[in-house]
Amino acid sequence: MQVLPALQGTLHASLAVARPFLPAQLRPELTLGQLTATLTPTRATLTLDHTQYLQQPLGLNAQLTWTNGLTASGLLTHPGTRLRFAYDAQALDVSGPLSALALRPFTAGLGPLSGSIQTSLHLPNLSLEQASGSARFDLRSAAQSAAGTLRLAQGQLSGQLATSIGGSRMPFRERSAGCSVRARSRWATCAYRTARAAPPRSS
Repeated sequence: MQVLPALQGTLHASLAVARPFLPAQLRPELTLGQLTATLTPTRATLTLDHTQYLQQPLGLNAQLTWTNGLTASGLLTHPGTRLRFAYDAQALDVSGPLSALALRPFTAGLGPLSGSIQTSLHLPNLSLEQASGSARFDLRSAAQSAAGTLRLAQGQLSGQLATSIGGSRMPFRERSAGCSVRARSRWATCAYRTARAAPPRSS
């Protein structure tokens, strides 16, 4: 029995029930409103209402279809952040700029940051072992910065990132970061080797 294609109309659902499942850093920063789904026999349009993150509007405009298997696509927005996503039975793709503002709950001890991370991620079969993508960093504060690009291919991380965020400069210049993904836990474990400039010789 196919239930979803028989539904039509508009549904509203409170997002408050999702709060216990959010990371602890995000819970105090999110004002959860409601999810609105406008249904037709072949698709659903999803939007967020009265939802804020860091006291700024958090927006969602997404489409779900189920005529030939479940597919989803849409755009998640926040000031400076525009993450496009698309999912089908084969893969999940996410791309777009992630602003420094959106990272604030995770970088609170580093002081105010500006800039963004330009992201691109491709997950075939939702498998981290097959994941590919890139992250181009351009983050700045009054006295600190992080700039460069990291790339992901088949679960392996590589790239060049020079950062002084956190109080010490650590240029990362590795062709292979030694990053591997554990299939069972689906957590990435990486061992980075950092190149440091030799101290000047005393005369």
